[in-house]
Amino acid sequence: MAGNSNGSGGKKKKSVKPLIWTAVILLILIAAVFGVYKIKGPTHNMEDLEKYFFLKANSATGTSDAGEDELAVVMEDTMLDQISYYGETAETQVSYVSRAYRSGDMVYVGLDLVYYNVDQRFYWDNNEKTLITTNAQDMIWAKLNENQYSVNGNFVPTDYPVCIEIGSNVYIAVDFVDQFSCAKCKVLDNPRRVYITRLEGTKTFCEVKSNTPLRIRGGIRSNVVVDLEKGERLQVISDEDDWLEVINEDGFLGYVMTNRVKDIHEEEVQSDYEEPEYTSLSVGGPVLLAWHGIYSDAANGDFGNDTANANGVNVISPTWYSITHTDGSVAVRSSADYVSEAHGKGYLVWGLLDIDSYEDGVSFYSLTKTIFGSTTLRQKVINTVMDDIISKGIDGINVDIETVNSEGHRDYIEFLRELSIRCRQAGKYLTVDNYTPYANNANIYHTKEQGKICDYVITMAYDDYVGGDEPGPNASLPFVKESVELTTALVDPSKVIMGVPFYTRVWYRSGEAGAAYNESYGINDAEEIVNNHGTATWDQNLGYNTLTYQNYETNVFVWLEDEQSLKAKCEVFSQYGVAGVAAWKLGMERPAMWDALAAYY
Repeated sequence: MAGNSNGSGGKKKKSVKPLIWTAVILLILIAAVFGVYKIKGPTHNMEDLEKYFFLKANSATGTSDAGEDELAVVMEDTMLDQISYYGETAETQVSYVSRAYRSGDMVYVGLDLVYYNVDQRFYWDNNEKTLITTNAQDMIWAKLNENQYSVNGNFVPTDYPVCIEIGSNVYIAVDFVDQFSCAKCKVLDNPRRVYITRLEGTKTFCEVKSNTPLRIRGGIRSNVVVDLEKGERLQVISDEDDWLEVINEDGFLGYVMTNRVKDIHEEEVQSDYEEPEYTSLSVGGPVLLAWHGIYSDAANGDFGNDTANANGVNVISPTWYSITHTDGSVAVRSSADYVSEAHGKGYLVWGLLDIDSYEDGVSFYSLTKTIFGSTTLRQKVINTVMDDIISKGIDGINVDIETVNSEGHRDYIEFLRELSIRCRQAGKYLTVDNYTPYANNANIYHTKEQGKICDYVITMAYDDYVGGDEPGPNASLPFVKESVELTTALVDPSKVIMGVPFYTRVWYRSGEAGAAYNESYGINDAEEIVNNHGTATWDQNLGYNTLTYQNYETNVFVWLEDEQSLKAKCEVFSQYGVAGVAAWKLGMERPAMWDALAAYY
């Protein structure tokens, strides 16, 4: 037999090359997967927290390095820059310092930061270097750098100055803010910061299911702000599907994956600060108020004649008090006999307070700013008026200050807050008169806040056209409808009284293009002008009987205020459920006009 060629009959050896290539390919795949993971997978790069909290200089934001005594501020759900802004437009924006400051063992936050973000009842009197905050029953104040504060004249010692001044900026101790507002100020280190949150309203919360990173932006490649621990409580700021914007209890703001949290729910939060309730007095039914012009002591004797035909009136407001001088003097024209007679007719009496400058070279606006910008002068006015209404049994006060501008808006609402405390303590009505609350007026007069602290807010729904080149109606239906809509959007309708005019403005224009001017007339005198020059025609859209005629080269325009126009206004008011109507003023009307108003109120 022939033999095997290899002489052994064994198996043929396998080549190692396929195994090597398989390993190489596997390594390449692993490297590729790792590379993709490195590029696309989650990172754990930590964010620079000094930069994150705006403590480090950043040319992009204009932020400078924070000093050793400066702290970052997180306000609710916002990391505040070194300088922050408040306001909707560039024209109305104001800037304020938004870093906190450490002095000794206490941390302080800026007054304007607190004012714009926490509570606008924190007020600073720069002339007297006094910080004031109020609630329904208490006036709390502290002097600059003093370790004490006063509650209605009773002093309480503190271990720290309540307020300090650094440069031109006022700072308030965080403990004082916590004590007298719904805010909670939490001071933290690494990095140094203050987390301020308002404990009021409904907020959304959730719980961390397992340890997970909080990222500066939504996305697994974003830097990590902090590592969240299982069970940690977060407030949800916004829901962006796969990611939630959240903030933890130490003020770290960022994003967490939605599937890494549980128990998302809404919760009513409430501060430990329990302030007294803002109670209000009510007439107990519809209000029909008559303003009564009293400009001398002798004019009080006209009460009987002037009210003889005032059908339905249940409140009368005589112009008894005028702030006259920059030393806080008030001219007082009130009469106990008038009060007694008014009460005999079933009227409530609300003495009216206005501004009437008696000093040469002092404008109404200047006097307003001087008086309300000084705590001493505000209190002098309040004491004068309150002492008088209490001693004479007057039922309340009607504040009619129409000369407030943007420079003095904080001062004026502070005056009303302080006055409201005294009225509430004495059981007296506080009512206040306003222009139609367009955005500028509402912000200057703080209409919404008035609705909280006052018993009634009166909108003077007239003088739509009062000056300028164009003649127009005094209180057309579109205008009064807008007035009542804007007012009731800010103030509970049950506390709203709408003012109507008992006078007519007759307009005159020389030729077709001359400047227009007007003169005011009582109702009968205005109607006589109309009757002498033609027949008025009812304009349903405007709610007026109107007449236009020519007197030589002068064009004359009349929108007549009468019973029909008042009824049309009341029909609009009644649709909004307001508390009543106030008429300016007694002596310019005729009896039938009271009947027209009384049919509704």
